[in-house]
Amino acid sequence: MIKICGMNKTYKGTDFEVKALKDITLTIEDGEFVAIMGESGCGKTTLLNCIGLMDTFDSGEYYLNDTAIHTLPKRKMDGIRKDNISFIFQHYELMRNYTIYENLEIPLLAKNTKRKERKKLILDYAKRLEIDELLTKYPYQISGGQQQRAAIVRAMVADNSVILADEPTGALDSRNSKEFMNHMLMLKELKKTIIMVTHDEKIARYSDRVIYLKDGEIIDS
Repeated sequence: MIKICGMNKTYKGTDFEVKALKDITLTIEDGEFVAIMGESGCGKTTLLNCIGLMDTFDSGEYYLNDTAIHTLPKRKMDGIRKDNISFIFQHYELMRNYTIYENLEIPLLAKNTKRKERKKLILDYAKRLEIDELLTKYPYQISGGQQQRAAIVRAMVADNSVILADEPTGALDSRNSKEFMNHMLMLKELKKTIIMVTHDEKIARYSDRVIYLKDGEIIDS
């Protein structure tokens, strides 16, 4: 379970100050699929990055599976992220000079998974999403929809309990967007907790619940 109480985040510069998150309080249950919506600049991605431990917050409490994240040093947060959280990005974030297989192998290498088990996991999930014939290719040799499926497989092989997706269908056409969301529902069937930032109402309807942000505050959930 994810529980956040009074989370605040402010970005400061020499001549500006932006309150990106204001007293965010929310609970997301295990296995829940939540969409986060709001206008550009409302704090959606900031909230996702704080949940994913890719960014820090200034004040408040954050509990992930009963671990008090806000009390931990950064080095321990890095370990918790590796063992609990996977990301699916809008632009896939696949390593251009690595084959698809090598890209899928990265989270397993980070977990020190044995070579035989790495191969089995990658082949099993690649077949499930129909990219097993693409494993020797490089990202620039396959389509955007195929790259997105590779990004989903990368999240699946890590077997983390939380999946974070930032505008995952933003670069896809309607057919590939629908296909992607069907794969996200597959992740939900695997009891994963999914938090997805989107601007698309049609895509948000796939979720169990929508959280609306405005000017860094939750206005509905």
